[in-house]
Amino acid sequence: MFRVLPSIDPAIASLAPGFRALSISVEPTRIVDPSVGAKALVRTCQALTANDSGWKGTHLSAWAELFRKFRAKPQRTPCSADALRKRAMRDGSVPSVNPVVDLYNAVSIEYAVPVGGENFAAYIGMPRLVIAKGTEHFDTVKDGAPVHEMVDAGEVVWRDDHGVTCRRWNWRQGQNQAGFRCKTDVIYS
Repeated sequence: MFRVLPSIDPAIASLAPGFRALSISVEPTRIVDPSVGAKALVRTCQALTANDSGWKGTHLSAWAELFRKFRAKPQRTPCSADALRKRAMRDGSVPSVNPVVDLYNAVSIEYAVPVGGENFAAYIGMPRLVIAKGTEHFDTVKDGAPVHEMVDAGEVVWRDDHGVTCRRWNWRQGQNQAGFRCKTDVIYS
């Protein structure tokens, strides 16, 4: 079993005094039923569109307010759970990515909580949730080409010793994390 010790910068408490994070480390294994994630995602989307619980909207509104505190625009860059919920409500479904991503997307939609998976093998050092200084770089893709962006000062990001691995709490993963297939050790937060 590998050990991951993510940390949360104490300055996060000034934005979100009650925030708590749960990280789970998982070692890969053979996926017995590759359709399990897609089936869970379909069931969750169907349940959401049939009966959208009011508490979920309230919970996601709290996330939107939190995003405004660090000058993000939640209408443009909502937390991942809100983005998934809106897509499911609009389209009736969310596209399948792979069994692992499908499962944590289903959890995000079902419980209105942002969940992300990270390829721990791609990390340099331990994961840290911090308030960015504005000097950190973030590797992403735009129009099919790799791009190096600088994150905004004051933005809440996950990072390692190399740079930002995920922007705006968990709005967008960096290139070293996007679309991984759970072939290495994984952490979920």
